[in-house]
Amino acid sequence: MMSLEWWKRNVIYHIYIPSFKDSNNDGIGDFQGLISKLDYFKELRVYNLLLSPFYPSPMKDNGYDITCFTDIDPMFGTMNDFNTFMNEVQERKLNVIIDFVANHTSDQHPWFIKSINQEEPFSDFYIWVDAKSESADARPIPPNNWLSVFGGSAWTWNEKRKQFYFHQFLPEQPDLNYHNPRVRSEMKEVLSFWLEKGVDGFRIDAASHLFEDERLLDEPLAKQTKAKKNEYGYLNHIYTKGQPETFQLLKEWRALLDNFSKRDEKPKILLIEGMEEVEDVIHYYGPPHEKIAEIPMNFQFYKVTHSSTGIDVQEIVDEWLKKMPKGKFPNYVMSSHDFPRVATRVGSTLASSLQMIMMLLPGIPICYYGDELGMENCVICPEEMRDSFALRTKPSNSRDPMRTPMQWDSSKNAGFSDCDKPWLPVHANYINQNVEVKRANPFSSLENFKKLVKLRREPSILFGTFDYAFVDSNIFSFTRSIVGAKSFLIVVNMSDGETLINLNARIQSLPVAAYLVLTNPKYSTRLFTQADELFDYTQSSTSAENTLSRNTTGRPVMVPLNNLYLQPKQGMVLSYDT
Repeated sequence: MMSLEWWKRNVIYHIYIPSFKDSNNDGIGDFQGLISKLDYFKELRVYNLLLSPFYPSPMKDNGYDITCFTDIDPMFGTMNDFNTFMNEVQERKLNVIIDFVANHTSDQHPWFIKSINQEEPFSDFYIWVDAKSESADARPIPPNNWLSVFGGSAWTWNEKRKQFYFHQFLPEQPDLNYHNPRVRSEMKEVLSFWLEKGVDGFRIDAASHLFEDERLLDEPLAKQTKAKKNEYGYLNHIYTKGQPETFQLLKEWRALLDNFSKRDEKPKILLIEGMEEVEDVIHYYGPPHEKIAEIPMNFQFYKVTHSSTGIDVQEIVDEWLKKMPKGKFPNYVMSSHDFPRVATRVGSTLASSLQMIMMLLPGIPICYYGDELGMENCVICPEEMRDSFALRTKPSNSRDPMRTPMQWDSSKNAGFSDCDKPWLPVHANYINQNVEVKRANPFSSLENFKKLVKLRREPSILFGTFDYAFVDSNIFSFTRSIVGAKSFLIVVNMSDGETLINLNARIQSLPVAAYLVLTNPKYSTRLFTQADELFDYTQSSTSAENTLSRNTTGRPVMVPLNNLYLQPKQGMVLSYDT
């Protein structure tokens, strides 16, 4: 069998550092806390870590407003802590991808302060434009109608410089001017700095916003929008998003990473974050016979709701797979620090079924910390909110609910910190929803996650074909198979009712029965219990047959495919010989 590069073989686990593990009891996660939990990833068999920003920041946007790209914010530790982290990671053969916030800096960054003062060579490091005119009360009028992602004008007047500066996000996050070669050179130096530290890749944050049209033309109104006049969705962002120059800049960064890949004899990768239509995101793979990014992030699973049908899920999967260039690798994101957790959006049972789908489709699952536990959004009262976006607009815009502390055990603050009050409140369900409790239950979401990670090492999952088995409004199902190895059938009942289906009548090649590998925690006890005896999960082999759940006589559970019964939102992973 062919071998796969490191980033294709395994899950990418997204860590939001402030919420992962606190080591010094200040209520904020840090590198020493992260170091103390590295063996957790070995337990999960997860080897690729994606870190949220950890750079010095005034924290106007939770670390996405940076004052120095080549240092560590003291709240997360020191550069020595980072170096120790990298040494410990490399000892465990883990890979590290870091968030590269390339579009903008903090307004407290020395570059911006010097730019205000028009000190060279920093005068044009940012996008400065004269006022269009003055209003009747002598207020400067912005040069055009461009809007910030967070709402309101994307232009803020600087009284000292007597010009507007451009910011796609908060006023405290001025956009860098990538039309300036010196800016491009400085940011390549930043990439080189972290590559020298041993990082294995970068997530390019807000990549679609890196360039703007220099003509400064007004953007047209969006079609069929319900957005209000000052809201971002009110305009069609044809001059401030996905500009052609973006791809040339990314090619420059690609070339830099490739040089380090050759030197280190290990691929260095680019993830691209850009909230755009699929046909636009796909372009970040690069043109035929040329690579830009290994992983343009696929957020299409954000569309799945509790009422989604099997056909809806098929359309979501197809939208990426059919538009993806030949020879490229797909990926899937279900939750993130900016979007509600999947268990909150669809409920815990369907969330575990969707995890089966995401983990066993061809490609790379990008899992958000705590999703392996079924962590949910936490209700946070306005006085406890930390998200600047929500504080400036309305509480319902808050991203804090999906950023709450990792739930490690049933002790104070879920084992995240011994402080009196963490930076965000811990979810009230942590007593029963935590690593320690779920580790003790062979049918928990955590143990299911481990089994799914293990199944991803099977030849049929790594190298096999992908085919839909049967899809309708109730059912979403597909197979993964390769000659000479076990095949897998994944079946999910998307409906709120019980479903009985004869798969043999629809797919001639399927056997009459298949081995049950796993199902949702909600239904596991019933299916895997016989005479009050739990089936034993064998952990000693990577063989598909030995990952099956067995009773005390050693017999695996067989499920009839000509009379397959599924309860509401239930998913099953089944294996069979081909």
